[in-house]
Amino acid sequence: MIKAPIKACCRLLFSLAAMSGLLTPAGAEPGARVWTLDAVSANSDGTVRLSYGLPETDDTVIRLSCAPASGLLDVLILHTQQRMTRGAGATARLMAGETRWSIRGKIIGNDESLDESFTGRATFEHSRFLRLTRADRLRISVGHGPAQSVPLGGAGETLRQFAKLCARP
Repeated sequence: MIKAPIKACCRLLFSLAAMSGLLTPAGAEPGARVWTLDAVSANSDGTVRLSYGLPETDDTVIRLSCAPASGLLDVLILHTQQRMTRGAGATARLMAGETRWSIRGKIIGNDESLDESFTGRATFEHSRFLRLTRADRLRISVGHGPAQSVPLGGAGETLRQFAKLCARP
Protein backbone atom coordinates (compact mmCIF):
# COMPACT_ATOMS: atom_id res chain seq x y z
CA MET A 1 0.00 0.00 0.00
CA ILE A 2 2.84 2.42 0.82
CA LYS A 3 5.17 1.02 -1.87
CA ALA A 4 3.22 2.49 -4.84
CA PRO A 5 3.55 6.16 -3.72
CA ILE A 6 7.23 5.61 -2.90
CA LYS A 7 7.86 4.14 -6.38
CA ALA A 8 5.99 7.04 -8.01
CA CYS A 9 8.02 9.53 -5.99
CA CYS A 10 11.29 7.81 -6.96
CA ARG A 11 10.31 7.85 -10.65
CA LEU A 12 9.49 11.55 -10.41
CA LEU A 13 12.81 12.35 -8.69
CA PHE A 14 14.72 10.30 -11.28
CA SER A 15 12.92 12.09 -14.14
CA LEU A 16 13.64 15.50 -12.61
CA ALA A 17 17.31 14.59 -12.13
CA ALA A 18 17.57 13.38 -15.73
CA MET A 19 15.88 16.52 -17.10
CA SER A 20 18.12 18.78 -15.03
CA GLY A 21 21.25 17.13 -16.39
CA LEU A 22 22.32 15.60 -13.08
CA LEU A 23 22.35 12.14 -14.63
CA THR A 24 24.52 12.30 -17.71
CA PRO A 25 26.16 9.56 -19.79
CA ALA A 26 29.95 9.43 -19.68
CA GLY A 27 31.50 11.82 -22.17
CA ALA A 28 28.37 13.95 -22.61
CA GLU A 29 28.10 17.47 -21.32
CA PRO A 30 25.28 18.09 -18.84
CA GLY A 31 22.16 19.11 -20.71
CA ALA A 32 23.67 18.30 -24.13
CA ARG A 33 20.69 17.00 -26.08
CA VAL A 34 21.41 15.53 -29.52
CA TRP A 35 19.66 13.86 -32.45
CA THR A 36 20.13 10.08 -32.29
CA LEU A 37 19.27 7.48 -34.95
CA ASP A 38 18.59 3.94 -33.70
CA ALA A 39 18.67 1.36 -36.48
CA VAL A 40 16.32 -1.60 -36.83
CA SER A 41 18.86 -4.01 -35.36
CA ALA A 42 18.87 -2.07 -32.08
CA ASN A 43 15.08 -2.11 -31.65
CA SER A 44 13.20 -5.28 -30.81
CA ASP A 45 10.03 -4.09 -32.59
CA GLY A 46 11.80 -3.71 -35.96
CA THR A 47 11.44 0.06 -36.17
CA VAL A 48 13.90 2.82 -36.93
CA ARG A 49 13.89 5.64 -34.36
CA LEU A 50 15.07 9.23 -34.58
CA SER A 51 15.08 10.99 -31.21
CA TYR A 52 16.08 14.36 -29.86
CA GLY A 53 17.16 14.28 -26.25
CA LEU A 54 19.87 13.34 -23.81
CA PRO A 55 21.29 9.92 -24.84
CA GLU A 56 20.74 6.96 -22.55
CA THR A 57 18.22 8.82 -20.37
CA ASP A 58 14.48 9.41 -20.37
CA ASP A 59 15.10 13.07 -21.29
CA THR A 60 13.61 12.99 -24.79
CA VAL A 61 11.68 15.83 -26.41
CA ILE A 62 10.52 14.10 -29.60
CA ARG A 63 10.83 10.61 -31.07
CA LEU A 64 10.03 9.84 -34.71
CA SER A 65 9.82 6.20 -35.75
CA CYS A 66 8.87 4.07 -38.72
CA ALA A 67 8.93 0.53 -39.95
CA PRO A 68 11.51 0.50 -42.78
CA ALA A 69 10.05 1.35 -46.20
CA SER A 70 6.54 1.58 -44.67
CA GLY A 71 5.80 5.14 -45.70
CA LEU A 72 4.28 5.76 -42.25
CA LEU A 73 5.68 8.03 -39.56
CA ASP A 74 4.92 7.62 -35.86
CA VAL A 75 5.46 10.70 -33.72
CA LEU A 76 5.86 10.79 -29.95
CA ILE A 77 6.21 14.17 -28.28
CA LEU A 78 7.03 13.76 -24.63
CA HIS A 79 6.15 16.28 -21.95
CA THR A 80 3.52 18.46 -23.64
CA GLN A 81 3.85 22.07 -22.57
CA GLN A 82 0.40 22.29 -20.98
CA ARG A 83 -1.92 20.01 -19.03
CA MET A 84 -4.06 18.04 -21.47
CA THR A 85 -6.77 15.41 -21.06
CA ARG A 86 -5.47 11.89 -21.46
CA GLY A 87 -7.22 10.02 -24.26
CA ALA A 88 -8.35 13.24 -25.97
CA GLY A 89 -7.67 13.81 -29.66
CA ALA A 90 -5.02 16.42 -30.47
CA THR A 91 -2.97 17.79 -33.33
CA ALA A 92 0.78 18.27 -33.21
CA ARG A 93 2.44 20.80 -35.46
CA LEU A 94 6.03 20.52 -36.59
CA MET A 95 7.42 23.71 -38.16
CA ALA A 96 10.88 24.26 -39.61
CA GLY A 97 11.49 27.20 -41.89
CA GLU A 98 8.74 27.11 -44.51
CA THR A 99 7.94 23.45 -43.80
CA ARG A 100 4.74 22.77 -41.85
CA TRP A 101 3.44 19.37 -40.80
CA SER A 102 0.20 18.72 -38.89
CA ILE A 103 -0.17 15.30 -37.33
CA ARG A 104 -3.39 14.01 -35.79
CA GLY A 105 -3.18 11.83 -32.72
CA LYS A 106 -4.08 11.66 -29.06
CA ILE A 107 -2.81 12.52 -25.61
CA ILE A 108 -1.39 9.69 -23.54
CA GLY A 109 -0.09 9.46 -19.99
CA ASN A 110 3.64 9.44 -19.39
CA ASP A 111 4.05 7.28 -16.27
CA GLU A 112 7.73 8.07 -15.84
CA SER A 113 7.32 11.83 -15.58
CA LEU A 114 3.66 11.84 -14.49
CA ASP A 115 2.66 14.28 -17.25
CA GLU A 116 1.09 13.98 -20.71
CA SER A 117 2.61 13.13 -24.06
CA PHE A 118 1.32 13.17 -27.65
CA THR A 119 1.31 10.19 -30.00
CA GLY A 120 0.24 10.30 -33.62
CA ARG A 121 0.76 8.79 -37.07
CA ALA A 122 1.09 10.39 -40.49
CA THR A 123 2.04 9.44 -44.00
CA PHE A 124 5.79 9.79 -44.37
CA GLU A 125 6.44 12.42 -47.02
CA HIS A 126 10.06 12.02 -48.06
CA SER A 127 10.49 15.40 -49.79
CA ARG A 128 8.79 17.32 -46.96
CA PHE A 129 10.92 15.57 -44.36
CA LEU A 130 14.13 16.36 -46.28
CA ARG A 131 13.23 20.06 -46.23
CA LEU A 132 13.79 19.90 -42.46
CA THR A 133 17.51 19.48 -43.16
CA ARG A 134 17.66 23.03 -44.51
CA ALA A 135 16.22 24.66 -41.36
CA ASP A 136 18.03 25.73 -38.22
CA ARG A 137 15.30 24.87 -35.71
CA LEU A 138 12.26 22.63 -35.36
CA ARG A 139 9.30 24.15 -33.51
CA ILE A 140 6.96 21.61 -31.93
CA SER A 141 3.51 22.41 -30.56
CA VAL A 142 0.63 20.24 -29.40
CA GLY A 143 -2.91 21.59 -29.42
CA HIS A 144 -2.99 25.27 -28.51
CA GLY A 145 -0.01 24.98 -26.17
CA PRO A 146 3.22 26.92 -26.50
CA ALA A 147 5.85 25.68 -28.93
CA GLN A 148 9.07 23.97 -27.93
CA SER A 149 12.08 24.63 -30.11
CA VAL A 150 14.90 22.17 -30.84
CA PRO A 151 17.98 22.75 -33.01
CA LEU A 152 18.36 21.05 -36.39
CA GLY A 153 21.80 22.44 -37.19
CA GLY A 154 24.31 19.66 -37.70
CA ALA A 155 21.62 16.96 -37.85
CA GLY A 156 21.22 16.99 -41.64
CA GLU A 157 22.95 13.67 -42.35
CA THR A 158 21.09 11.90 -39.52
CA LEU A 159 17.76 13.23 -40.84
CA ARG A 160 18.64 12.13 -44.39
CA GLN A 161 19.50 8.61 -43.19
CA PHE A 162 16.19 8.36 -41.33
CA ALA A 163 14.29 9.61 -44.40
CA LYS A 164 15.99 7.04 -46.62
CA LEU A 165 15.04 4.21 -44.26
CA CYS A 166 11.38 5.28 -43.85
CA ALA A 167 10.46 6.20 -47.43
CA ARG A 168 8.54 3.78 -49.60
CA PRO A 169 10.69 2.33 -52.36
